[in-house]
Amino acid sequence: GKVLKINSIFAANTDGVNGVSVSVSVYDGSTDYYIASTVYVPPDATQIISTKESYFYLEEGDQLRVIGSAANKLNVIVGLEDIS
Repeated sequence: GKVLKINSIFAANTDGVNGVSVSVSVYDGSTDYYIASTVYVPPDATQIISTKESYFYLEEGDQLRVIGSAANKLNVIVGLEDIS
């Protein structure tokens, strides 16, 4: 099966006035395992969710889920390696 090593996750708030929150989880098909839950991202700022020092793996069939508190206000960048 395919394995992805997640090295980093960054969430940038593109709203210049209002803060937003972001939640990030790994979904294994039945349960969400939260990496971050309702983390506040200030206006025009970037929040580091995960770094190379806190890497983790996604197995085939797992999903990385990101939920923001406001539509179209967050850009999320994921740095990964395909280990397969």
